[in-house]
Amino acid sequence: MDQKPRILLVDDDHDTLSLMQSILGAAGFEVDRADSGRAAIQKIESARPTLMTLDLVMPDIDGWGVLAHLRRIPAPPPVVVITGHPDSVGPFGMMASVTACITKPFSAAELVAICRKVAAGRTPRPGDVQDTRRDQRRMFVVETKVTTAGTETVTKGHIVELSPNGLRMDVDLALSPGQDVEVQFVLPGHKGPLCARGVVRWRNGMATGLSLTDLDPDQAHSLRELMKPLGKMPVD
Repeated sequence: MDQKPRILLVDDDHDTLSLMQSILGAAGFEVDRADSGRAAIQKIESARPTLMTLDLVMPDIDGWGVLAHLRRIPAPPPVVVITGHPDSVGPFGMMASVTACITKPFSAAELVAICRKVAAGRTPRPGDVQDTRRDQRRMFVVETKVTTAGTETVTKGHIVELSPNGLRMDVDLALSPGQDVEVQFVLPGHKGPLCARGVVRWRNGMATGLSLTDLDPDQAHSLRELMKPLGKMPVD
């Protein structure tokens, strides 16, 4: 008899977990569940599931932290992202193992069909190709305040990827390549905000690429430290 595919469901909403467990269990999956990113990482380290679903917005270690961890382990399981905000998460090209995105609310038929397809064999995507960009990058979500030079227009957005010399953010503000801005955000593990100047390099919808300029030595060191591998398990 064929072994059932084992799926790990990751979401901090217990009602959503119970619903998905009922649907996928009846569809022939062996179901395990985790209600936080930290619990998900522990389960992935103890036994690799055939595939996993992943909510991005969770307390403690969020879905972006789980994806960052998957980038640093061998043979990570394929991931189906489940989100209620598909426009805010950006492209999945550089996210390790992400093969599909399901938008809440979803139907039982959609959930089963996509999970069966992923369990049967992951389709290669452009993001599976090795990243040849020179700078290391770290993916996570953190709120940022953006101020445009000259106009003093202030808005809020979210950084979704950082490198030692730049960042990618989602911000609902009309920015143009070459435009000077100031960004202010708190790095993971830091109490005070990092304030830096930057130059817009590209924009695609809400997604904006920014080169950081005039970083002081302490800021540059903090960004380089953030690029280091997470290791086996994030700690408090």
